[in-house]
Amino acid sequence: MDRTVIENSAPSVTDVHPLRPLAAEEIELAAALVRGDARFEPSTRFVYVSLVEPPKTEVLASTGDQRPSRLVKLVLRSPSRRATYEVVVSLDEKALVSWAHLPGAQPSLTRAGAGSRT
Repeated sequence: MDRTVIENSAPSVTDVHPLRPLAAEEIELAAALVRGDARFEPSTRFVYVSLVEPPKTEVLASTGDQRPSRLVKLVLRSPSRRATYEVVVSLDEKALVSWAHLPGAQPSLTRAGAGSRT
């Protein structure tokens, strides 16, 4: 049986479709950017991680060279502060875009040690 090995088969940044689901590497990068912020506490849990879908007009206008920014929304829960936060990061710029406290918000339940610490 003939097997062909394709080296570096990961799509380049310009080959990524704007609506492609987040890859594991992108989720890891987003989590690392959040963890690197001074507002992040070690006990904080990642409740939700999702791609921020760009406007339809930007998706339709995207080409290989020009495409919408890859943004990720993360919902965090700080048990020590009893607070919920919504954070947006830019994968292209490798930077936090926003960090907002959501007063009174109760995200879905998570269990410590159940993979909720991305």
